[in-house]
Amino acid sequence: MGEVTVTCQALNPVDDPDQTLFVHGTGHGSPSETSLRLPAQWTDTGGVTTQAPGAHD
Repeated sequence: MGEVTVTCQALNPVDDPDQTLFVHGTGHGSPSETSLRLPAQWTDTGGVTTQAPGAHD
């Protein structure tokens, strides 16, 4: 996979300062984005989804 560069932002809602949302990302089209997509391809189901018995949409 090699070296991966990831950016991070911490966002705090004004109405709830005790909460923090962390957003991580890579540059669009960057080698880092390509590297992070690689493991996702290993588990790609080809668009086939399964649903647990008794689960509802």
